[in-house]
Amino acid sequence: MVPMDILKGILMIGIVLAHLELYDSPSRVGNPPTIVMMLYLGLPVYYIIAGYFYKPGRALKVNLRRVYKLLLALVITSVLSPTIVFVWFTLTGQPIELSDLFDSIIRAFWFEGLLEPVDSPMNYLMCYVTQVNYFLWPMAAGLIIFFLSEKYVMKDNRRIAAMIVAMLCLQMLFTAIYVRIPFYLQLCPMATAFIFLGALISKYDLFGRICRFEWRNYRYWLILIISVAMAYVLCSILPPGVYFDNLIFGDHGFLSVIPCFFEVFFVSVFLLFVSAILSKVPALSPLLSLTGRHTLSMALYHMLVAKMIMAVFFKFSYDRWFPEELGSLDLLAIGLVSIVTCVAMGVLWWKCKKSHGLN
Repeated sequence: MVPMDILKGILMIGIVLAHLELYDSPSRVGNPPTIVMMLYLGLPVYYIIAGYFYKPGRALKVNLRRVYKLLLALVITSVLSPTIVFVWFTLTGQPIELSDLFDSIIRAFWFEGLLEPVDSPMNYLMCYVTQVNYFLWPMAAGLIIFFLSEKYVMKDNRRIAAMIVAMLCLQMLFTAIYVRIPFYLQLCPMATAFIFLGALISKYDLFGRICRFEWRNYRYWLILIISVAMAYVLCSILPPGVYFDNLIFGDHGFLSVIPCFFEVFFVSVFLLFVSAILSKVPALSPLLSLTGRHTLSMALYHMLVAKMIMAVFFKFSYDRWFPEELGSLDLLAIGLVSIVTCVAMGVLWWKCKKSHGLN
């Protein structure tokens, strides 16, 4: 579905630019405007999308093979990407230390600071280019849980609801304990709950109806109005903040897990409507759709490409993520180049697999 590809593309473009523009910003304090929080909640929408494309009847072996490919990509890039950066930084005369490489690999697997508070400070690392791993490890684990249990759970909506409630309760427990565990699995219950939510939505083809853009039907726009209103009201009354990566889902501790879950759902509906509308813009739709089909490439390599570009012209240091001379416009330009490069890499990889008859 083109609107779904556009949604994935928009979300990933936002993630890439946010990483480059905000990583060296001062610590996030307080809650930003409601609309900003709504857009930020687009990040966990990827979990919902992962569940939405579940296909009943597909063999467990086939499903797990798909997760295996994601895990393999994570393992390889967790080791290879920091190594490439280390070699490149050495060649370009950066003040890199060998310990930085090993520390970056450890952090890529989230073995750093085990059992410390989730938001405890971490050192700046030049070779650390796997920022999205904290999000992808829980996705892979959530998909494994989903595929191992879907034949039993997906038969009955009550079982789906029970599974979602169980995962949310487990997430509240992890949030209350608030310590780091390997592979950032403290976020896995929330990811699993969203995956099951996406599979439940797919049973009723909700996203499919939105993608069909039945704009002449007033009920179509009524769903948009309801989703925007609910998302805005909930985010205003119970602000989720912008600390999802730190396991903070709102201002009420572990209890914020519940409203955040519903806020993400309404935001996902709203954002898909936006994507459906953009799919009708001739010049923009093909570009965003292409980007959406290669989001994994962007997630895995955007920081690698960006840092390699920076290293040619600027000096890095161990007191900030990016060179001090880089301004917002510079980072924006580097981000756009990184996006184009990652999409091109994704396209080339896809053509290579197709030419060799690989799935």
